[in-house]
Amino acid sequence: MEPDYSVLYRILRQRAARAEPITYGGLSRLYEASTGNKIDAHYGWTPPLMELLNWCARKRLPPLYALVISEHTATPGSGFGVRGGTH
Repeated sequence: MEPDYSVLYRILRQRAARAEPITYGGLSRLYEASTGNKIDAHYGWTPPLMELLNWCARKRLPPLYALVISEHTATPGSGFGVRGGTH
């Protein structure tokens, strides 16, 4: 199922307004509470977050995916910094 990028962006925008990162697990819980759809915190966020980067670029919005961090390392995942091709 394709994620709802407007919901995903809204969740991250709220965190950005408070200058608070969010873990992959926290994002999964908030996204599921908002949509009823579950995305696995350990394996499911890389493609949606990369597509969110493209979605943000198309809409000329800030790339808020950098707020999503690992609970163990407190840093973004290995895909962070990879730019999408849609601008």
